[in-house]
Amino acid sequence: MSDHVSNIHGSAEITVEPNLQRRLVVAPNTDLSIVTDASLIAPFEEAEKRSQAPSAKNEHPSSITSCPATDDDGRIATEDEVRDLLNIVDRIPTRLWVACLAGILERFVWYGATAPLQNYLQNAPGGEVPGALGLGQASASNIVNALIIGSYITPVPAAVVADSWLGRYKTMLYAAIIESIGATILFATSLPPTIRGGAALGGVIPACILLAVGSGAFKTTVVPFIADQYDQIEPCILTRKTGEKVVTSRELTITYIYNAFYWAVNVVGFFADSTPLLEKYVGFWVAYLVPCCCMWLALIPILLGRNHFSELFQIADD
Repeated sequence: MSDHVSNIHGSAEITVEPNLQRRLVVAPNTDLSIVTDASLIAPFEEAEKRSQAPSAKNEHPSSITSCPATDDDGRIATEDEVRDLLNIVDRIPTRLWVACLAGILERFVWYGATAPLQNYLQNAPGGEVPGALGLGQASASNIVNALIIGSYITPVPAAVVADSWLGRYKTMLYAAIIESIGATILFATSLPPTIRGGAALGGVIPACILLAVGSGAFKTTVVPFIADQYDQIEPCILTRKTGEKVVTSRELTITYIYNAFYWAVNVVGFFADSTPLLEKYVGFWVAYLVPCCCMWLALIPILLGRNHFSELFQIADD
């Protein structure tokens, strides 16, 4: 039931509505200039400001422009501010995109190296379908399946190592080195002289083992490591050029980051499927040279960001 407060100098009528936010609604024709009690005017002015503010929608970070720093900028938001103000995607540090770049390149290497592998193992050279080792469908499928299974089993022990011993950065770095060595062996043993000399099979087995271990350990650490680079835990107040105050949201920011990351992974996965075309029109050595180079390139952002990366969960020293 609404309560009415009237006879404030005989002209103002206030309607108090009981709801979740306990709003005060003033009649449109009320003249506040004659109200002398400041405690009564303040709620009306605050309600008017909120009514003129834009609707609360989640916005893309590119639409956020900060104004000169105010006392509120960077302050941790209160629960009421998180509820009432516009929640936005926060500014994303450069080191986070550097970590994403390493993860995207590694995914290109995995898809690019495994796409031609069945033909490489199954078919003999000189046939209608490109081939190198001529092991037959059954043996080739067993090797490829073992490679894939290994890449799905490795993340379990790798996660334990990362979270309890080495930490995510070192685990990711060592995994990238292992995968780079595997990609290099696969490329080196796919050169025509090596295939003709009969050394290709002796190289492809250890290469597959290294690829499975390196890829499995890398992908299980790079995903949480990316989130570690956004180290703002609490929601904070930002002020736009218009003077509007907004609240940064970690949940929205992390969602935006992973949407961008996996979108890019899907794009490079599409282009990685071009390696069978290289296999067909040039040779297996070129098809494996491209992933090999990309894996070594993936090490560059990892090493360059060494002094800039952050880990939210550090491994305690004994």
